[in-house]
Amino acid sequence: MKTRKAFTLVELLVVIAIIGILIALLLPAVQAAREAARRMHCSNNLKQLCLGLQNYHSAHQVFPPGGYEAGNQLGWHTRILQYVELNNIFEEIEWATKGYDKQKFIALKYRISMFLCPSAEADADRGVWNSAMVYNPVTKQTEHAFTQHYPGVAGPVGTNVLGGGTYEWTSSANFNPACSGSSDRRGNASQGVLYTDSTVKVRDITDGTSNTLAVGERFMGETSWVAGTSNSLNWPCDTAAYKNVEFALNACKEGSCSSMGNSRSFSSRHPGGVQFGLCDGSVRFLPDVTDLDILKALASRNGSEITKVEE
Repeated sequence: MKTRKAFTLVELLVVIAIIGILIALLLPAVQAAREAARRMHCSNNLKQLCLGLQNYHSAHQVFPPGGYEAGNQLGWHTRILQYVELNNIFEEIEWATKGYDKQKFIALKYRISMFLCPSAEADADRGVWNSAMVYNPVTKQTEHAFTQHYPGVAGPVGTNVLGGGTYEWTSSANFNPACSGSSDRRGNASQGVLYTDSTVKVRDITDGTSNTLAVGERFMGETSWVAGTSNSLNWPCDTAAYKNVEFALNACKEGSCSSMGNSRSFSSRHPGGVQFGLCDGSVRFLPDVTDLDILKALASRNGSEITKVEE
């Protein structure tokens, strides 16, 4: 009897087909594992930011302001640098001056991984969202700067259907007359924790720190991470370091969503929802289907929604 010393062509093709099927079955599992790791990394970023806010509060007896009414001002991300082990960058900023002076431009060119969601960065189609182009009044040039994917929660906009009344909100024109009409950018919420000229203390969070959102994800970072409001001295209508809660999660998944202004929805590249850091330092994943009224209730610090629900 003859013995074969090799596979036949048919056998070889069958083996290749089986290997291909196994690889196809394995690939989604690998991608899911990678996303799980990125989501955990993102959760850790939010945890560190919330701890930085708490450490700032311990030192100053108040949470940092989300930003300031004048354009081209620093935001809360810069205020917590020394409380998240980034004191070397904090010391490079000239705090006595206003606007983006030379020192501020040195700082904003740092890529701070804690401010960037790894899932947003890993998205090849939206890779531009880990950077921003800003005008440097020192060099008179538009320059590259790194952004941030974790804006503060300024508060809800609209009617408090659970606690009653209307949430606190201020027109942008109150800060700058030029921010009126179509330039109002949907105004500035102020019943959260981080908003324009905010001075919130823990005692002001009467809904409970474990029931109040402090920081959330927005995978589209349009401005530099140092910015509190917009990057222009003449256009402080846009909030950069914090956003209103007016629309559902991922309501504007693609594009700039410019029509939503300061209420551009919190969004993420994680499947199914968005992660938030709460005032007690915990991190929570909220699914896309979260009821908008519940989302607004979590965004307010003193709306009494929890009391009404318990009653």
